[in-house]
Amino acid sequence: MSGHDSKYFSTTKKGEIPELKEELNSQYKAIESSTIRLAEQHSAGRKLEQLGAINIIPFNRVLVDTPMSSSSNDISSPFGSDSVFLVDKRKDAVKKVIAAMTVGKDVSSLFTDVVNCMQTENLELKKLVYLYLINYAKSQPDLAILAVNTFVKDSQDPNPLIRALAVRTMGCIRVDKITEYLCDPLQRCLKDDDPYVRKTAAICVAKLYDINAELVEDRGFLESLKDLISDNNPMVVANAVAALAEIQDNSNRPIFEITSHTLSKLLTALNECTEWGQVFILDALSRYKAEDAREAENIVERVTPRLQHANCAVVLSAVKVAFISFD
Repeated sequence: MSGHDSKYFSTTKKGEIPELKEELNSQYKAIESSTIRLAEQHSAGRKLEQLGAINIIPFNRVLVDTPMSSSSNDISSPFGSDSVFLVDKRKDAVKKVIAAMTVGKDVSSLFTDVVNCMQTENLELKKLVYLYLINYAKSQPDLAILAVNTFVKDSQDPNPLIRALAVRTMGCIRVDKITEYLCDPLQRCLKDDDPYVRKTAAICVAKLYDINAELVEDRGFLESLKDLISDNNPMVVANAVAALAEIQDNSNRPIFEITSHTLSKLLTALNECTEWGQVFILDALSRYKAEDAREAENIVERVTPRLQHANCAVVLSAVKVAFISFD
């Protein structure tokens, strides 16, 4: 996009931000209007009761006992099936914010309004909000703290997708004030029962190391990563290897050293993980020096089938391991 054309996309049209703000806060306005309406009904009922005309149900029972018809025309009600409408409306509003952000418009003024949308069980809406946070948290570090409680809560959600999403987003938000809150959720996720959460947490350790290496070492995250190499899930092993390799590249001292025991684990995982997982493992194996000719022959034998792989990256990594083993 040329500089001449970009001006049509980098600015917002008049009234666009207020419109988005109103849509993002539609749920709260609906709750407020419903509460006012119920209060007015209660007030009117009390007046009629004082006149002796009718007996009115107490107000505190109105909120609990009053049935809400699914065919009601009042689309602003926050109760019952109408709440689905409100979630969809807020989702559409956040999508508009993300679309504006994608083309370069400044929608940072909506930070607080978007963060308020985090309190939802809708996975799609939560992903959109997290995407916005990753983009603007660095420019709004003080406001980003507002999201910490939700991050910590989501890291313990029954849904493994939400747990993984929370810890991944916290790792991508490069704000020092949030980093200290990441440690406990990350420790839990590294030992999570679900392999998807564990493999996501492994990559998050590498991101955290890039932000604060001393914190990672003090909290024992490197040891936890090394323990994941013995994990039963091959993708967890591959991600642990990828994270350790990235950390090693950013460190001046030895962090990740392959031993004979580790070698066996990596060769076993090599047969079962995805093609990019194989690339990570093969690259790690290329740094290993075989102890004797027999071990070198075993490595070459296990790696040779990768020479016929459809992915050229796997083939090149396998060739590299074979050459180093022959030497």
